[in-house]
Order: sequence, then structure tokens, then C-alpha cells
Amino acid sequence: MAESFEPILQVEKVNKSFGSFRALTDLSFSVNAGHVFGMVGENGSGKSTALRIIVGLLRADSGTISICGLDASEKPAEIYHYIGYVPDSFGLYENLLVREYMTFFAEASGLEGYLARRRISNALEMVGLIGREGVYVDNLSSSMKQRLCIARAMLNYPRLLILDDPMKGIDLKNRFELRDVIRDLSAQGTTILISSHMITELTEFCTDLGIMAGGTMKEQGSMEYFLKQSRRDRPIKIRLSGMTDRAIEVLDKADSVRAVSADKNLLHVIVDNSSDVEAKILSALVQAGVPVVSFLREEENFEAFIKRKTGGDV
Repeated sequence: MAESFEPILQVEKVNKSFGSFRALTDLSFSVNAGHVFGMVGENGSGKSTALRIIVGLLRADSGTISICGLDASEKPAEIYHYIGYVPDSFGLYENLLVREYMTFFAEASGLEGYLARRRISNALEMVGLIGREGVYVDNLSSSMKQRLCIARAMLNYPRLLILDDPMKGIDLKNRFELRDVIRDLSAQGTTILISSHMITELTEFCTDLGIMAGGTMKEQGSMEYFLKQSRRDRPIKIRLSGMTDRAIEVLDKADSVRAVSADKNLLHVIVDNSSDVEAKILSALVQAGVPVVSFLREEENFEAFIKRKTGGDV
């Protein structure tokens, strides 16, 4: 059995500049084995640069990267066997059959004969392309082409699969298909690092999230942590049938309340993020005799929450 590494990827204080432009500044984050880590951030936040450095396509100015316990700069040849990479713009040899395309990359990876055929078959099965071996690549749908590139990246059975914005340019139906492929690969034990603009869809299969801004990792944590935080950050909307002034007086005295605004009998209350804040506020209003008609958090989708975190478009 292969040795387990925790974390499987460790990025520490990585810096990268292109001339006078600072693309990455002390970038640090980690990805644990078996997890699906989603990387989000506005355009120009450094996501693609970070991924290209991790896979060895770019050299960092400083900092360290370890994959499966190996220093990526000291043992690049060994690291190659642990990772699979699908870039944001990938090359497809469209005059080839799927079988020919996969054979070409298998041979480029040093796979031959029965081993190559078995790896090709397994990789195509992983992404749902068994039976398409005799189809020309340019006749595949956009989702199938993307899945074919993932199959190519899975030929060496990587411990870490890196996907740079794989949902880009794919319609809703095909994104669902690709999402299912990513879920299946994760269920089979592949650790996945994925950057994406489709923030809402990341919530459906990512275990962890990292928010990039200005070339650094602003915040990272479990998806559960961010989902809870997004719910708690929403203002509380309280509708009353009267006694608005009394309600504002009660709320102003509550330690957890940061701000209150009123529109007749509708109050918008911004609170601190404690787990029992809602229960305390509602209890205080009821005990003061305030007639509460409804009490709920305002709606905000997860994508809007992340955009607020990054300070821009994602």
C-alpha cells in the first residue's frame, strides 16, 4: 500500500514576478490527501500562475513546494509521477481518433504494450468515455473533450490531479457531467486541486476552499466553514407588527448587534458571527413584548459572498 502523506501538497511563501509585476506574494496553502481543494479569486489574482509553478511549468522566484513529501524543485522527475495537470487552455490533436490521442500521450509517458492499453482503458472509463475510442477528437462535445484531457492526465494514476478552470466555456448540462467525473475521481481516492469561476458548483464537490487575492492566499478552510460563515454574515431581517422604537432600543443594547436600520416595521440587523446570536436576539425581543411577525437571514448566494471576500469579480 502506498504511503499516506498529510498534506499531499504544501506551498510555502512562494513568490513570482514578471518584470515589475508581482504575480505571487508569499503564497502559502496546503491540500490534504483525498480532499478536493477549490481555488477561487478574481481575474489576475494569481491562480493559474500558482498552478503552473506547482506542476513545474514556471519557476518560482522563492519559496518551497512539496508534493507527497518531496521537494518539487529538488526532485522534479519524481514529482512528475505523482501529478496530473489539465491547463486552462489545452492542446487537442483533432485529426486523431480518441484511441490514437491517448496512445500518443501514453507513449510520451513511457507506457507501452499491454500496460499502455490497460491504462488507457482505465482512464477512459474513469471519465465515462469507454466506447468512444474510434471517434475523432474534433467530433466530441466540449464536455467530452474536457473529459478526454482529464483522462490524459490520469494515465500515470496521479496522487494529485490539478485542474485549471475546467468549467470554462462549458454549458450547464456539460458542467453537470464534468462535476460528476470530478466526484467519481475523488471517490476513487484522487486528491484534486481545482481553480474555477463556477463558485456555486464548487460547493457541490469541494471539501476545502482557498480564496486568492493580490497574488496571495487570503483565506483557506473547509467548505463547511465557508458555508456557515456565508450564512452568518447575512443581515437578519425582522418584520414587526408594531413597537418598532422599542425593538430598536432592545437591539441597541445587545452586545452582538453591530448596526440596525429600519424601514417602517421592517428591521435589518447586522450582527457578530456567534453561533447563538439569533436565538439571543429573538429571545430579547419576545421578552420585551415586541410583536415579531417574521425573523430570518437575508438571502445571499454563495458566489456573492465569495465576491465580497475577494473584493472583486471572480
